[in-house]
Amino acid sequence: MKRHQIASLDVLELRGKTNAPVIILFHGYGASANDLFPLCQELSYQKTDPLDSIEANALNDSDATWIFPNGIVKVPLAPNMYGRAWFPINIEALEQARISGKHRDLASHFPEGLSEARERAEEMIKEIIEKRKINYNQIIIGGFSQGAMLATDIVLRNKQVNQNFAKLIILSGTLLAREEWTKLALEKKGISFFASHGKDDPILSFDLAEELYSIFTKSASWEGTFIPFSGGHEIPLQVLSALKEYIHKS
Repeated sequence: MKRHQIASLDVLELRGKTNAPVIILFHGYGASANDLFPLCQELSYQKTDPLDSIEANALNDSDATWIFPNGIVKVPLAPNMYGRAWFPINIEALEQARISGKHRDLASHFPEGLSEARERAEEMIKEIIEKRKINYNQIIIGGFSQGAMLATDIVLRNKQVNQNFAKLIILSGTLLAREEWTKLALEKKGISFFASHGKDDPILSFDLAEELYSIFTKSASWEGTFIPFSGGHEIPLQVLSALKEYIHKS
């Protein structure tokens, strides 16, 4: 594991081969790169027998590079304790919604600060591509919660002609800016994505997660996998198992 800067972002990196695929995962609000870093082990195939093989043309995790960036916003958690975020959120509105047993309707607006986070993440991605001499279609991008929103926005706004990201991972994310995201999705072709969401998520609406999946698959004809589960704002074992299979599938 190596901690360093790529463009303006602080990242944790598990280095693979120079021209091999890159997997970038963004953490959620109040967390950090350290929180998601264990996923590179959870989602890897542990090959103990040299005769073991992975499906032809599938991602070989021993070659891939895993990158976990730290959010650009400092979030106070306790005295002298801080987490990170990609953009600010209205904690008071979130708590009021939770107390009332409802969810904030994030699909009606675009969060302030998300554009800056996206631009800085895009600069990081461009530097990775240039230095490692790879294309966008060799990058799997995703995240959890707020990080999933960021990754989704990056994929939707990617302007590279005929160079979509290889795969998009949306773990407990949500639909933002419904009209704008729908329009952008319709302009993209051949996107592959994986999504999961807890049916009892107290923070982000399960219904909006389903709507996002529907927009991508039914309206935009993307190829998607959706894993609903009985639980809250989390990444359970059943999701990890399905995600592992998705990542390594050609």
